[in-house]
Amino acid sequence: PWLHPFGLLCGLFVAALFGYLAAVFFYGELALAEERAVVWRRVQAFFVATFFLGGAVLGMGALTARVPLGMALHPIQIGCQLVAAAGIGGLWWAHRREARWGMRFSAGAQVLAILTGWLHAQAPAMLRTTEGPLTLEGASAPFVTQLWLVIGLTAVLAVVIPLLVWLYRVFDGAGGDA
Repeated sequence: PWLHPFGLLCGLFVAALFGYLAAVFFYGELALAEERAVVWRRVQAFFVATFFLGGAVLGMGALTARVPLGMALHPIQIGCQLVAAAGIGGLWWAHRREARWGMRFSAGAQVLAILTGWLHAQAPAMLRTTEGPLTLEGASAPFVTQLWLVIGLTAVLAVVIPLLVWLYRVFDGAGGDA
């Protein structure tokens, strides 16, 4: 179901959306004004790409009946659209004031609103395909597989988290002479 125009547009849209978010977060890490100017242009380019690809996904989804446009006036959808639109203003306002965390919050709220709106419109399906809707229950692994996954992740995290804490302390200078 991924190798058709709608699937490819969805992939491009998600890549642009997360590229936008990454560019905003990267902007906050830069000290030089020249570097921030370059990355700000990238933020704008990713925003424009996300906007147009999002419109293309909705248009193609409406044509192929994969996106239920009847949900567009649902209160949750309107709320998600308002949050995403307010995020644009919040991002520009925070950028003008060099409020880097404000930029991150605005972009994060936009992405969260977009993903929430998409999931709400598709519910209970995660994705509508020509073979039928893909639900969380239909895509999940058997219980025993999930159980072993939780056990394995718990064991790995028990080892990795203390090592990461130690690593950050060493490189921050708080944990020793590096």
